Amino acid sequence: MLSFFKRIEIAPSQILRNKKIHIIIVAIIIIILYQLIAVYYTVINYSENPIPVLYEGYDGIDEITNDSIKMIEEVKKLKLFSKVHIDNELNNTAYVAEDISNYPIYSGGIRLVGVLEHTDEAKSIAVLEFEGRQASHFIHDEIGDGITIVKILKDKIIINEKKLNYSLILR
Repeated sequence: MLSFFKRIEIAPSQILRNKKIHIIIVAIIIIILYQLIAVYYTVINYSENPIPVLYEGYDGIDEITNDSIKMIEEVKKLKLFSKVHIDNELNNTAYVAEDISNYPIYSGGIRLVGVLEHTDEAKSIAVLEFEGRQASHFIHDEIGDGITIVKILKDKIIINEKKLNYSLILR
């Protein structure tokens, strides 16, 4: 016999277990609505973004080729994959490293770990260890307190510290 005075207690976890199919349906509906909204905004805000051509070649035949060459030049101007370090003091000072063999050997806390010499001197890379960390540096990069790289050679680099040039030899 049912009693109106008998108390039945249901825990929140039991309610969730009993209604889990409803929760799953609501979650699926929310995901579908999100996808529809994303597609709607994509269609409304559509703007054509041309894909840049990743090769260089010109045969002078058609206008499409001319456009692709212009796009290549625009991508090159962005300098997306290059590290540029601008220092006005370095640009105004011309370093002349004529007699490389006579510079004194640097005895500070910087150690030359490796060199990647390039035919274009500006693209050569020196791998230096400073304060326990290794990092790659280019010409005119500042390494530490007022120390800059002047020239990168096959087996050593020339650095400038307080307006004096030193040799840092690969070991």
